[in-house]
Amino acid sequence: MNINDGLLKAIKARKQKRTEFGYGILTGDSHVKNMLEVVGMDYCSKFAVTQQSSFAEALTKAANTLVYSNSEMKVHQEKLNLDDIVLPKNTLMTFRHTLTSSKKDRDKDILRSDGAIVDPKMIMLWQHVHTLPIGKMIKVYSQDEKSLQLVSVIVDMNELSHDAAVMVDNEMARFSHGFSALEFEEIKEDNEFSGFDVKKFEIMEESIVSVPSNTDANVEELMLSLVEGGKLCSPIMKQYGEKIREKMPLILPGITIKETESTNGDKKREITCNNFEELKAVSDAGLIGDKQNENGNDKSVRDAKADASASKEADESSIKTKEEETTDENSEVKTEITVNDAMTIVLQKGTVVEHKKMIKLLEAIRKAEKRSHRTKQFNAAK
Repeated sequence: MNINDGLLKAIKARKQKRTEFGYGILTGDSHVKNMLEVVGMDYCSKFAVTQQSSFAEALTKAANTLVYSNSEMKVHQEKLNLDDIVLPKNTLMTFRHTLTSSKKDRDKDILRSDGAIVDPKMIMLWQHVHTLPIGKMIKVYSQDEKSLQLVSVIVDMNELSHDAAVMVDNEMARFSHGFSALEFEEIKEDNEFSGFDVKKFEIMEESIVSVPSNTDANVEELMLSLVEGGKLCSPIMKQYGEKIREKMPLILPGITIKETESTNGDKKREITCNNFEELKAVSDAGLIGDKQNENGNDKSVRDAKADASASKEADESSIKTKEEETTDENSEVKTEITVNDAMTIVLQKGTVVEHKKMIKLLEAIRKAEKRSHRTKQFNAAK
């Protein structure tokens, strides 16, 4: 077993403390699996498969590649002096960024940046998928005991490289690199193993990675804004946007409708009104109800009252209306309604723009259900 295989085996065997951003030493399949989870097997197979390599092979290769990232690996916004740089044809974007640093990561591992050996012909990938190149490294900007900084370019070769450039431009891209360990030793604290000190390693590729597991609203709203605004155009990123749209609440004037799922898998919408008057107006219209009964008719529920006592009274009904502790007139009220009820509210009370939003949301839900069905069929066939 060579040195790299020894570290690879140790990293796979170590119980990872997963974080929102997946910082630290991992294997590349962690990023590829995230992409698969977000966009689905259909899109991964369609856009990441070549005549020479299947998606399964790309996943296997990633699983046997050590990758690393931390919070210091980011783009530097100051303007570059390009006088001594020869840019490749069809360069879409040029930027300087920190590819790695000697910061001790969440697992108490260290990659010594001054021990990094950079492949001078290193390419840039999307999500560590070797069949999805989007650019290349063109220059080592600086390297010392603190960090390794590169000048890299994204090449205008397809829609995905375009979208990667938009993400970098909007400070949404994170960086990771695939490496092969050449020299490392265990770090011990109080005579017990605590991590690895990788003193020398070869960097084989750099990757722009997204944050599929990130639940930060600002990032997701920005991504969705770019997708729906036509700034992101690749099928993979459009699918990413659809996934975000599915779980984001639909905002109407005075009303927020958010999809929820119960423990038994039933899909509902949660409606949040600004005050009791709005909830009462919805209730008076007969638009809030339970699941359909055996005859297919919606069960009616009692009107919510427009005063502070409405909370207690509504709790006895099937919609479980909840009043906030304050009795202020702007107290927030929540209740669960069915998908059909939510559609009715929007179609009867919403504007044309809101109608279009609801249609998009429903289409995304239907597509997600179809993909889920196909995934189950795929898993059953394996």
